[in-house]
Amino acid sequence: MIGPVPIDDPVQCSPHARGAGPDSVKVAARVGGAPAIARSDCKFDRFGEVTHMRLLTTAVLGVLLACRTSAAPAPGAGWTRVDGKTLAGELAQPRDSSRLVIVDVREPELFRKAHLPGAVNLPYPGARERAPVELDPASDIVLVCHSGPMGDEVAAVLAARHFRRVRNLAGGMRDWAGPLERGS
Repeated sequence: MIGPVPIDDPVQCSPHARGAGPDSVKVAARVGGAPAIARSDCKFDRFGEVTHMRLLTTAVLGVLLACRTSAAPAPGAGWTRVDGKTLAGELAQPRDSSRLVIVDVREPELFRKAHLPGAVNLPYPGARERAPVELDPASDIVLVCHSGPMGDEVAAVLAARHFRRVRNLAGGMRDWAGPLERGS
């Protein structure tokens, strides 16, 4: 059985590895718990670095940077996330309907199929611009989207505009197990 090599085990990848020619390399691995060496052909550039490993590393770093720059904002000053169980409990309690506003930022066709009770639809492409204008900063606002990131973005916009009671449903509709309404 081949298993991963612990981080502290050396992985030899140099043109000077014992018994390796200039175009091959020895790679440490574990077979049945004991160290084993396997040969793999790879080309080295003039600095002795493995060309395909550099390309792989560059690709992985590029993907990580792309994900980092497009990540939704984290909860911060002025807004938080609320889990579905907590929100379902709040919806089951008698409340002042003018204070709690549930804003679903999904597409209208998905909103019509199913949404949280009493929610209003403010579709995402325009929600970042419309929400600060159309919502009352004194309301307790809960944002709902597919899985969370769009709600995070709108929450950050509202918080930046001095809305102080803004929450986003963690996991969005994907994780919601509470009551639903249909239609518009």
